Amino acid sequence: MSNELGMPLIVGAGAFIVGWVLAKIAGLLNKRSVAGETPNEHHQIRSLEASLRVAKKKAADVTEQFESTCVDFNALKEAHEELETDVQEREAALERARQAIRDETRKVHELRRELTDRAEAKIRAEAKAKDIETELDVMQAGSSAMKDEVDRLSAEHQDLTDQLHAVTGTFEHPLVETAEDEDDRSSEEFLPDC
Repeated sequence: MSNELGMPLIVGAGAFIVGWVLAKIAGLLNKRSVAGETPNEHHQIRSLEASLRVAKKKAADVTEQFESTCVDFNALKEAHEELETDVQEREAALERARQAIRDETRKVHELRRELTDRAEAKIRAEAKAKDIETELDVMQAGSSAMKDEVDRLSAEHQDLTDQLHAVTGTFEHPLVETAEDEDDRSSEEFLPDC
């Protein structure tokens, strides 16, 4: 029995020793692999941390630049809105000025037309007055000529009457009236009836 009990014990102790040796070897191998990989991983971690710091710094710079660009953009937007308002006001003032010019041009055209009509009427009135003056001159000349002719005929009539009286003597015919009788009768015809 001692052989039978001793054998499993020996096998168990041998298995234990073999397991222990294998565990040590595995531990050594594991340490080597962990020790060999640790500096590489730390280097990668440090590199990633440095990249992260650089990225954060770049992000902060970009954020700051974006904020300053936003401020500049807002200032430019306000300036643009002010310029647009100014342009709209100037366009409105320009349109008012154009309308005023159109109104003034229309008034000038109306005034020119009125002045042209007045000048035409004045020229026509002057021409008519000239014609009337000419007609009056002609009538006055005709009247003067007629008066001269009447005076001449009257003087001739008087001469002939005087000659007739001288030739025939103081002969008075009841049917023939003298000039004095004729003047008396014509003045009596124009007397008003009272």
